[in-house]
Amino acid sequence: DGTTLLTSPAWTIRTSAASSTERVVVHSSSSLQWLSVMDVKTADATGTSLVDYTYVYQAAPSGDGDVSTQVSSSHARTPTTDPRDLAGLLLRFSSDTDFLILQSYYDGVNSVVEVNNSGTLTGTTATITGNANNILLRWNKTGTSYQAKYCASDLTDCTVSANWTNLGTAITKSGVWDRMGLTAYVEWVTGTNTQYGASFEWFDWAPVGGAPPDDATQSLLFW
Repeated sequence: DGTTLLTSPAWTIRTSAASSTERVVVHSSSSLQWLSVMDVKTADATGTSLVDYTYVYQAAPSGDGDVSTQVSSSHARTPTTDPRDLAGLLLRFSSDTDFLILQSYYDGVNSVVEVNNSGTLTGTTATITGNANNILLRWNKTGTSYQAKYCASDLTDCTVSANWTNLGTAITKSGVWDRMGLTAYVEWVTGTNTQYGASFEWFDWAPVGGAPPDDATQSLLFW
């Protein structure tokens, strides 16, 4: 907990309950690089504070734009009640109890995406068709308004903004946006579900007027 990795920019690791059993790892092969986040729990948690999540973050930039990532991990099939195991794109607003997570998870039937607003799910979900292991998630920031978006990269060209779909309506946050990052959360079930790992192919901040992320490149140029 509190360890940093990589440089320019540096990432800071936060582990659930500040324990040492979780981990964040950067992996590489001859053609790909990715980052994995493992959450481990020994007891149930409410999920209403970021102290319940394992995540890695950068300091939030100034101005408006898009924060995006590609989730490339298989979804756990347990548990089948909220909040479930999840992989997500995280924004924090000055406090561990004020956050947004655009999360992907298995709902008992399908892989879906949904907004987690400070531990409360909005109830608006979208089913991911095609390859559920290539889910692109995005937060679009305009002032104090944050719009969740998603795209299935195996079905469409996600470098085209028009191919992204809004999930629900924009959410207004009055707190100062100070962190952006990637998270994993395991819904603890005694003896059967105590850890969950999520993998991410890339992460990108694109300010207004900047180039959109190129999901075809799939490299750590975006880390």
